Amino acid sequence: MRGIKIAVIGAGSTYTPELIDGLLERNNVLNIREISFFDTDSRRLDILYNFSLRMIAASGQNIPLTRHSVLKDAVSGADFIINQIRVGLQRGRIFDEKMGKSLGIIGQETTGAGGFSKAMRTIPVVLEQCRVYEKYAKNAFLINFTNPSGIITEAITRFSRIRCIGLCNIPINLKMDIAAYLKVSPDHIELDYIGLNHLGWVRGIKTGNKVLKLDNISKTVSDFSPKNIPDMDYPSDMLSAVGSFPGYYLRYFYLNRKMLEKQRKAGLTRGEEVLKIEKKLLKIYSDKRTDSKPALLSKRGGAYYSRVAASVIDSVVNNRGDIQVVNVPNRGAVGGFENEEVLEIPAVISSRGALPVKTTIDNIHFYSLMRMVKGYERLTIEAATEKSYKKALLALMTNPLVMDAEVAVKVVNMINKRFSLGLK
Repeated sequence: MRGIKIAVIGAGSTYTPELIDGLLERNNVLNIREISFFDTDSRRLDILYNFSLRMIAASGQNIPLTRHSVLKDAVSGADFIINQIRVGLQRGRIFDEKMGKSLGIIGQETTGAGGFSKAMRTIPVVLEQCRVYEKYAKNAFLINFTNPSGIITEAITRFSRIRCIGLCNIPINLKMDIAAYLKVSPDHIELDYIGLNHLGWVRGIKTGNKVLKLDNISKTVSDFSPKNIPDMDYPSDMLSAVGSFPGYYLRYFYLNRKMLEKQRKAGLTRGEEVLKIEKKLLKIYSDKRTDSKPALLSKRGGAYYSRVAASVIDSVVNNRGDIQVVNVPNRGAVGGFENEEVLEIPAVISSRGALPVKTTIDNIHFYSLMRMVKGYERLTIEAATEKSYKKALLALMTNPLVMDAEVAVKVVNMINKRFSLGLK
């Protein structure tokens, strides 16, 4: 077996040790011949490169690790490219969060106006990178973690020839939390999951040949979420009506006023908190005596990030044909959505990539909210690729967390000026 090359784009991320840890755990089935790092920040790249070298050495494995400041050198001949970039860095995220707070709307990095801002500055960069991948790694699979993952994945699959599978750690977090609540192994359950990235629901849980429907979800969540998931203590009547387990980000939609009030009262935005955590993490990573991921990394977020990435790569490399929840073009799997529209749904993962599993949406609430947010995502992609001021406004006017023309104008003008988007 020849072995695979994995290129990590945005390797200066403080998440990178989590990824390395996951790849080391699965290397016995992956047979990695090289891991290649790329980042535009040379200082952070050096820190994460040297720390990752120590992690590999401590594992007793012999995996060549290289670092590059030129993208084509990093991805040349790669079998897998993991994309985890943050255009605008944490300062850009903090701007997005404070912008929302100043306008009386949700300030969050992946959904609402903040997610829109991040998508608008990220899509052009990612598509430019894809031109390099098409030339120097045309047969690679691009594993996209860059947020907002669903929008970025759809932009890639619409405007690039590179094969792309979009990932998010939310479905696997739901799986792990539900398994813990039910006191079963996560390997023994399968989620009936439907939605878009950061807008999904667990409709049922399959264990062996049995399917546990969530008709009595009000009791399940009222017992489960207040203890383990912040801000997920939904009204029981609402949960009974929904009849499914909502993903974590739905709290911004279902508990909008509550979340707005929490953000208003918060001393720091989440981005400001993360910036402090990252400074501490980089100091730890710089310590030459350290060769394992620190406990502090769990406070950074992104739990099980490495597990889902390594699992998808494993399934492609070894043609496993197992089912995982990923972001993938619909391709006729779900009625009411176009073939190219990316959904977050179960898919069969094999050497051919991700093939979505056919299903139906019989809940008009799910469909209506998904359809509206998908309209927002489509308009956002068009606004970013066409540099269209009008479509940017329409995107925000369609987004359920904005839906105000005057606020939309303010948001577009603020981010157009702050990030020099060149909208016309």
